[in-house]
Amino acid sequence: MFESIAWEKSHKIDSRRRGLAHLERPPPIPKSRPALFVKNMTSGEHLFSRGEPKECLYRVESGVIEITWMTPIGIPELVERVDAGGIFGLGYLDYHLYDATAITDCSVSFWPRNALAQFTQAIPELESRQADAVEREFLHLRSSIVASPGERPVSRLAAFLSVVSRMNAAEGRDPNVVDESMQSDVVAEYLRMDLRTLGHALVELQRRGLVTVEPPHGLRISDPEALDRVKD
Repeated sequence: MFESIAWEKSHKIDSRRRGLAHLERPPPIPKSRPALFVKNMTSGEHLFSRGEPKECLYRVESGVIEITWMTPIGIPELVERVDAGGIFGLGYLDYHLYDATAITDCSVSFWPRNALAQFTQAIPELESRQADAVEREFLHLRSSIVASPGERPVSRLAAFLSVVSRMNAAEGRDPNVVDESMQSDVVAEYLRMDLRTLGHALVELQRRGLVTVEPPHGLRISDPEALDRVKD
């Protein structure tokens, strides 16, 4: 459900982009570096699958790539279709949440992930698509945390703060600061726990030296690596 809501904005952007495709040439390739390599694909061939390492950005040189995900009830759902000139493989996670398949014969170039800034200079709308991808990944991970009733409150809060930290880093903010806009009642609702339980979990993370509360600025993550390893 969360992912479907988050995709609405990116679907609109993708629809507008496809609608203008016949009027525009594909965006230019950054001149300062070449592609790592180019892969020619046949219709129906898979490029990557959910759970595989996200090692590159991809640019469609010709043809169309379809990005899908498998819903919790096992039904494939379309995320987007990427035409010639389109960039995909966005987001901040180091693994893919989706599947990418050629729906025509395609040519796809592979680029270093740190080429995103250069692509964004040439393709301004890529910045909003990256933001959409980050939001989808955040919502997916949040849903995964909420859907793990076996995880006790301290572990669930630690996992949530780790997700927020990675999202902050992807958006150019301090990854170790969770600002005051992340209110306790909002976090409690996200994690489906009451405020008292959330408070106890936060106190335990403070006791372990993993976070510090710095009013009015919010919360600081003191040991991100240890936070990732938290188990109740």
